[in-house]
Amino acid sequence: MKKLLLFCLAVFQLTVIHAQDDTQKQLVKEGTELHDKGDYEGAIKKYDEAIALNNNYLAPYFEKAYSLYAMKKLEDCLALCQSALARFKEGYELKMMYGLYGNCLDDMKKPEEALKVYDEGLSKFPDDYLLNYNKAITLNGMGRTDEAIGYFEKAIAYNPKHASSHKAICALMVEKNKIPSLMAGIAFLCYEPQGKRAEQVLAIIKGHIGGNVKKEDEKHSTITLNIDDLDTGKKGSKKENSFGIIVLLLSLSSAIDNDSTLKNTSPESRMSLKVQMLANVLSENQKGSKGFYWTMYAPFIIDMKKQNQVETFAHIAYASDNTDENNGWLSEHKDDVKVFYDWLKNYQWTTK
Repeated sequence: MKKLLLFCLAVFQLTVIHAQDDTQKQLVKEGTELHDKGDYEGAIKKYDEAIALNNNYLAPYFEKAYSLYAMKKLEDCLALCQSALARFKEGYELKMMYGLYGNCLDDMKKPEEALKVYDEGLSKFPDDYLLNYNKAITLNGMGRTDEAIGYFEKAIAYNPKHASSHKAICALMVEKNKIPSLMAGIAFLCYEPQGKRAEQVLAIIKGHIGGNVKKEDEKHSTITLNIDDLDTGKKGSKKENSFGIIVLLLSLSSAIDNDSTLKNTSPESRMSLKVQMLANVLSENQKGSKGFYWTMYAPFIIDMKKQNQVETFAHIAYASDNTDENNGWLSEHKDDVKVFYDWLKNYQWTTK
């Protein structure tokens, strides 16, 4: 009888704990819904209720800190992050807490301290793309651009679908190495083809596929090339992330745009032709080439052409221009757009 009583008591306790966990998760869910609506105070009340119910659950601490951050209550957010990280040693939200903690410090103009927090987080979660991305943002803000690019590359390697990292590479590599900038821009527009950010990236891509060409008059054009773009390394070897021959070919092809049948074609058609040409040259020069951009982006561009998705991509890429002609094409080719996004979803990126 005593054993039966103890068994019943244990079952009762487990039932109570389970019900308590469900209530706490529901409170957190209600809090996040309020947060998404901009009611940060209301959200925090829900999180406080969840913490009062069970203070051994990390989720409401993180969500509360996130709401405090959204309210610009950085000191309060900072204190909560410090307290939670000191107390909790595991939990899904732990890596996000490190990111939020670092963001607070960065926003408070304490980038060196932010870097220490990101490094602590990365020591525990080295393959977390957001910690790598956030560290890159801080490094770039400090003017340490080359280091920042390295961490943006890591973020992409760990999550190739992270549009913001592609955008960062596109912007930061504009002068350093045009082809990686172009390829990163193409990747970004695959994942985020509309909005202000898409407009910015599309403008960069237009510049790249223009090939450094300035039309002087009806018969003459000037091509301006940076000697560093053409540096392929020592004779008999290939410099890492070297795309010199591709820069040259893009420039030469663009020089005849205004004097050929391309003159009267749509910008989407011209982009399609340039990206197909890029894919061809990448494919021809892929063997023996090395570096992150050859490994990550070149196979992506090559496969896009191989799967006959370049034309559709070009129209998707120009979506932010919002022209009647391109909008009409996208509307009439919904099946093609779906096929493109099916290809994108299933594409197997080269990752670490």
